[in-house]
Amino acid sequence: MTTHASSWRIIVFLTTLTTTTLATNTPTDWSTISTLLTNSSLTSQLPTIPTIPQATSLYPPTFTFSNGAPFASYSIADFPTTASFCDSDDGNTTNQFTAARAGPSEVCDPATCVSGLPHHSIQCRAGLNDKAILLKGKLGTYWSKALGTPAWAQFVFPAVPEGSDEFHFRFTLDSRYRPELYGGNACDIGDGEQCVLCTGDVWDYTIQPGVFLLWSAAGRDIFVIDEVLGGLGEAWDDKDLVQTVKVPDALELEVGEFPVVTLMTFSQYSGYVSVVKF
Repeated sequence: MTTHASSWRIIVFLTTLTTTTLATNTPTDWSTISTLLTNSSLTSQLPTIPTIPQATSLYPPTFTFSNGAPFASYSIADFPTTASFCDSDDGNTTNQFTAARAGPSEVCDPATCVSGLPHHSIQCRAGLNDKAILLKGKLGTYWSKALGTPAWAQFVFPAVPEGSDEFHFRFTLDSRYRPELYGGNACDIGDGEQCVLCTGDVWDYTIQPGVFLLWSAAGRDIFVIDEVLGGLGEAWDDKDLVQTVKVPDALELEVGEFPVVTLMTFSQYSGYVSVVKF
């Protein structure tokens, strides 16, 4: 069993909606995923929404699609110019901003530090592996505690072109690694019962297996949180690696906006068991 929560290789945003901009001063309601995410100790680990200047630094008015409008498709290949991990961007600058970002940083303790690193070292929950972004369920190997804190990969796409009336987001699972997304309660012991799992301090046993899709556009205030996307392990087993998701109508993208899609894991155990050991 690997330590990877999941991996994403090629990202495509298909545009084939013209509505009104969703603008609000209300913060994202993270409690729709878990009340644990409203704890201030996790604020710095949650994804943020890029600014319009950051998005336009990626796609200036002269930008043209290399593979033909209105489709935007690219491979995460030219690290660090295309993808960045656990950067220190403060949300107000455009320096080193990339179309694909992943994180967050995690301060390790004796139970989670990778062998050889001193305790309280800062480690990244994401990494690049042969053109794929990997979200790590733990920082060490088998002996390390599983981390219930968020891990995420975020993608910023070119501005919505004129004439768009429907959006789909497509991603490809890495053929080398089965997504290890078994949810908060990975034991087959009946409803309401909890596993004795080797986890870190933050853990929500009620989280269902899968990855959360967070939708927004550059410059907005909130994410539209979709239902957890499950079944990725089974899709991988069937070699159905290309996954296509319809963008929710609640996003209400407008022509000229830069779509932002974030895939986030939270309290996903990296193994499934049917027997509880006491």
